[in-house]
Amino acid sequence: MKKYLPIFLLFPFVFSIAKAAACDIHPIAQSYLNEVYNYVDFGLKKPRLIITNDSLIKLSKEDKKQFGKNINKTRGLLASYTDLDNNEIVIYSKIFEDHDRCDGFVTNKLKRLIVHEYTHYIDGNKDFELSSLVGTENLEKTAVIGEHIFPKLVWDKKNTRVIRPLTKNEKKKAMLIRNFILKNKN
Repeated sequence: MKKYLPIFLLFPFVFSIAKAAACDIHPIAQSYLNEVYNYVDFGLKKPRLIITNDSLIKLSKEDKKQFGKNINKTRGLLASYTDLDNNEIVIYSKIFEDHDRCDGFVTNKLKRLIVHEYTHYIDGNKDFELSSLVGTENLEKTAVIGEHIFPKLVWDKKNTRVIRPLTKNEKKKAMLIRNFILKNKN
């Protein structure tokens, strides 16, 4: 018992260091938003990035249906949203609370959230309604397509943290959106 006592006494100290070393997602997410916006801004004002500590919201069955079939890598919680009225992209930091370091999982998921919401931001502008351009059933499916397009264009890498693979029909729509983005690139 005596030889384990120092370990028990050090445990709170070690635990506090681990907690203090938790990943600060704000500068990473902000840099990703800057890179996407600098790649193509469509003449729009850059949205403000908000990282919130608010409680996570469980998606309803109807919300999940909007994303399309075969949603993977998700716990069914709202991780981010776009507030068009206030020109903001909001990310819930609690979605990363199980990750104490900024590893590939965190950075790739942040990229996905940023490009997903940036697609909503563009789509919500009456001059650039991407959903109308390609005829998607709803805004979420257009944003899922954006998750596949933007990482390859901006960072020249496919993102492995996408919410789901594209359907055959969505791949065709992705090419239309990609061409539209390239045409309007800064």
